[in-house]
Amino acid sequence: MAHAEETTLTIPEPNSHIDGSVLRSLLDGRWHEIRTRSRDLARDADLTQRPTDSTDAQRERVLDQMRLLAKSGLNGLGLPVEYGGGGDVGAAVTAFEMLAIGDLSLMVKAGVQWGLFGGAIWHLGNKTHHDEFLPGVIS
Repeated sequence: MAHAEETTLTIPEPNSHIDGSVLRSLLDGRWHEIRTRSRDLARDADLTQRPTDSTDAQRERVLDQMRLLAKSGLNGLGLPVEYGGGGDVGAAVTAFEMLAIGDLSLMVKAGVQWGLFGGAIWHLGNKTHHDEFLPGVIS
């Protein structure tokens, strides 16, 4: 039986410096930029949750938040570039995941708008549907 090649783990010295930004970039992987933009967006006071708001105030706030997301460039990332999307499903999933940092209600509404509704038009519609509806769904 052949033995697998041994790998060694180098443990830094206790007083050595680890660059947090390099570590974050490595952990974020391929969609580091999307994660960074999403984190920055999650810090925006207009996108954080206000659990003490009334239901009506929360509904109005989420509508305003969706408008902000539509202007952020993080909307419609999984939809085709020719209609204003990003053409990258992995980026869309990453941005969706990162919305959970700030507000789960907003995450669900963004997922319904750009993932379910936009995705249904893209995958179930024809070119006429795409041309007529996708730019509006994305924006």
